[in-house]
Amino acid sequence: MMDEIIIALLVGMSIVLVSVLRSVRAVRRDQVERDRQMAVIYEDSSALSDCVSKIGRHLSDLERQLQQVIDQQERMGLREGVDREYDLAIRMLSSGESMERIMTECGLVRSEVELIQRLHGDGGVRSVVNGGL
Repeated sequence: MMDEIIIALLVGMSIVLVSVLRSVRAVRRDQVERDRQMAVIYEDSSALSDCVSKIGRHLSDLERQLQQVIDQQERMGLREGVDREYDLAIRMLSSGESMERIMTECGLVRSEVELIQRLHGDGGVRSVVNGGL
């Protein structure tokens, strides 16, 4: 009788042990998959970080180039007339005027209006450049 109890306990423990081993294997598979996913996420975030860094350098270059053009215009005495057009474009942008109307009224090309929009529009480049990131 005692032997039967011991055998039953051993069989029961074996069943429990097999079940636990299966669960451990499943957990290990899940962990391996999570580790793989984390590696992909890390690579993606690293790539995004590189892109943001490149964009920041590009924006800095553009700001430097723009400042050089402004300085050059001021030296040439051309800045005064241009300022009025840009100031008007900025006011029109802030009052919600369309890009086409700003182009027509101020005599600017689309790329100039887009730049003004990026620099002076809501959530534009100025907020990013001045510490918005």
